[in-house]
Amino acid sequence: FTFFTNLMNNCRGMEVLQQKQQQAAGKGMSGGTSSTASAQDLQQLRSLTVTAMSNLLKANIDSGLTHSLHMGYHDDPKTRAAFMVVLTNILKQGVEFDTLAEGLLADRHDKMVELVSGKNLDVMVALCNALPATEPLDSLASALCGIMEAKQCLPEFLRMMMEEEVKVNETTTTLFRRNSMCTKLLTIFTRIHGSDYLSSVIRPLVTEVIRTNVEYEVDPTKLNKSGGGGGGGDVEANMRNLHMASQQFLEAVLQSLPRMPRLYRLMLNDLSAAVAERFPESRLTAVGGALFLRFFNPAICSPKVFGIVEAGTAISPQVTRGLLLVTKVLQNVANNARFQKERFMLPMNDFLEKNNTACQAFFAEIATIRPAADAADAGEAEFVKEQDAQVLHRVLYNNMERLGRALATTPKRKVEGDVSTAEAAAPAATRAKPPT
Repeated sequence: FTFFTNLMNNCRGMEVLQQKQQQAAGKGMSGGTSSTASAQDLQQLRSLTVTAMSNLLKANIDSGLTHSLHMGYHDDPKTRAAFMVVLTNILKQGVEFDTLAEGLLADRHDKMVELVSGKNLDVMVALCNALPATEPLDSLASALCGIMEAKQCLPEFLRMMMEEEVKVNETTTTLFRRNSMCTKLLTIFTRIHGSDYLSSVIRPLVTEVIRTNVEYEVDPTKLNKSGGGGGGGDVEANMRNLHMASQQFLEAVLQSLPRMPRLYRLMLNDLSAAVAERFPESRLTAVGGALFLRFFNPAICSPKVFGIVEAGTAISPQVTRGLLLVTKVLQNVANNARFQKERFMLPMNDFLEKNNTACQAFFAEIATIRPAADAADAGEAEFVKEQDAQVLHRVLYNNMERLGRALATTPKRKVEGDVSTAEAAAPAATRAKPPT
């Protein structure tokens, strides 16, 4: 485009030179034929240049307009006319301009993503803290996980969000248990990085429990009086079944540490560190809660929902009840607690005492030994999905004032882009109204 633009300018320069020569020589002097031939050559050269620019513009409309649009504002009328001829030619050829708006939007989305990722994670943390209660969290949490995953800063973002979650909790009883952006992000993160690991640990055991179909009910008020199933109304036999199943599930988890995904283990390590800052006595309990309350136990209770078994698998009511009782036992092990209110579970306290040391050692290893870096972590960043960028754009646009106030009160920490940096980038990247 630059070459042909220069060529067009040279044609104009030669025309001006010819006009001056003609004026100097006078109309009646010789050389008119030569001048006429030269003018015809220039006209042909200009015409071919216009054709060439039209073809180039058609081949790459985005880049072409960027390099040639200035011709439409040129001081020379003939240059402006040449640009209009080029534009008319490509319109006649059926070139569409829809991609121009798409390219502009994609460029704005790229700038927006750069604004909230990398060294500017504080901007995104501030936005999450400033969201109104009416803001739907699920779609934004999914979009943020996708964006941060693509930009390879998801672990760092989760660490910062967990630190914020700990700050707003006054007691450990509500820690990571409220419906917040942090808990939504952790749920999606574990689904991305832990689903295969989860399935490999508990699928064989869940399948075996379904196959054997024995009785696990130990509550006398709920026993099957008709005696159907493996143990029927025998509380002691059912307690042995529950004890055995609980031991198998717990051992499977405790022996799975070498197979635990590095990023998932890193998240647990960061979670323990965040909790230890404010509740040091609860750092291991927090790891146990994340592992069992939010990871293993839901999948054990609802194996179909989590894809542990096929959706069409027949699961008897007594197996469903047995899996629920197993999760009660596992949760108490994780919490280092004992059964008190549910008196029918009191015999399982011996099981809890017996396995407490091994379980706490397992949590301690996760909490204290940070997993080594993986070579795969240094890979190239992936492309951000357009739908994720659109969700983020909408939320930023709707909450710019809240974000500004939140950033104004956010302490500067480990971030080079401060409030002024965010505000400078925001107009071009986020203040444009999102498409409907």
